[in-house]
Amino acid sequence: MIRVAIALLLLASAPAQAVEILFFGIQRSNGSWLELEKGSRMVHLAISYQGGWLHAHPLTGVAVSYELQAYGKIIAHASNSEADDPSEQRVEPWVGLKYDHGYRWNDEAFYCSELVGKLLGLAPRPMDFSAPVWQGRVPSTDLGISPQGVYNDLSKLSGWSVSYLDSP
Repeated sequence: MIRVAIALLLLASAPAQAVEILFFGIQRSNGSWLELEKGSRMVHLAISYQGGWLHAHPLTGVAVSYELQAYGKIIAHASNSEADDPSEQRVEPWVGLKYDHGYRWNDEAFYCSELVGKLLGLAPRPMDFSAPVWQGRVPSTDLGISPQGVYNDLSKLSGWSVSYLDSP
């Protein structure tokens, strides 16, 4: 609840036209964090779009959501006051597409960080499926981008402000 309040304060203090990205983590009941990539707590992300949040998720496919609590705890935030939300012309053909469980870098289906990465012009790179959660079900892909990869790329780009809402 406190993290959500902090994220909302960050959003309220950002300029109205800023592009915002929220990064989510899932904390297990034993206090550990779900890791889809070794060493990263980030499991999902969403980008601001027309007053809502554009994302791709197994439950929704590519969709605009206004409530994000079901997707985990907000653990990090990125913003760029020099950029505008993604254009409707770019986004609308993708809304309603299925979630890509194979994590392929194409435009037939999307996973969350692929969607955001493509909207921001980030390059794909070899994916890391060595975390224990992937044992026995490693997707057959080699290029893509993870939520942590998006965060890392944005932290190196001019105009982007990125921060964890608590210690990683």
